Amino acid sequence: MRKLKIILPTVSLFFVPVVAKGGELESSTYFKTGYFVSKEAEGKDEGLLYGIGGNILYKTDRKIFFGAYLESMVGNLKHKFTNEGSNSFYINGDASVFAGYQVKVNESEISPFVGIGWKEWVLKPDRAANQLWNLWTFQVGLNYEMERESSEIHPILELKLKYPFVAKEKKYYTDEGYDNNVTFDMGKNLGYEVAGGFSYKHFEFKVFYDYQKLNSSDTKIVYKNGNPEEVKNLGLKESLAGINISYSF
Repeated sequence: MRKLKIILPTVSLFFVPVVAKGGELESSTYFKTGYFVSKEAEGKDEGLLYGIGGNILYKTDRKIFFGAYLESMVGNLKHKFTNEGSNSFYINGDASVFAGYQVKVNESEISPFVGIGWKEWVLKPDRAANQLWNLWTFQVGLNYEMERESSEIHPILELKLKYPFVAKEKKYYTDEGYDNNVTFDMGKNLGYEVAGGFSYKHFEFKVFYDYQKLNSSDTKIVYKNGNPEEVKNLGLKESLAGINISYSF
């Protein structure tokens, strides 16, 4: 979690001068859960994940806003391999900083935004290698909310596109005979996140779908019992579908 220690002070420095100028500061905390699937050429890991997170959003008088979020999810996954069935432990950290602009159209509020995201996750399977993934992404998205004065229930819709500029996997071999670990540079591919639901007073309820694909990696050399072997990752597809319940302060 070394990069988390870098991100959090950066977020603090980002908000201090902005908040000092006045405006509206909002924060929320949320619980999310969903069914996770991670597919590689060798097989897939799948199962339920559970997590918590927090958001902070600052709205200026000129309709420009700045925000950040931080979350973590964990779960015990079922690994489905060609000739093997075992369990994998999964844990991640996910964060983003972003900025955007609010546009009022009749009773609707449309908010385009851009940002930078970071995600790091660990997959510890009952097999040859533990996996540490690190992903940095450029993000662009749009939030939509219908603010009808006649109702306290406001429909919401969110869309986010994510393109990696850093995508790495580190394998820690646990089988006997391996002499070194390897880090792969993965091929980049566009990911996305969509969500829909409604807000009611301080609460917000959403269903979401998050998808990311990484193309095959470069080739690396590992040594097993002193003999070199060429290894690579043939690609990765990850998806998470679930619900998100938040409370704003």
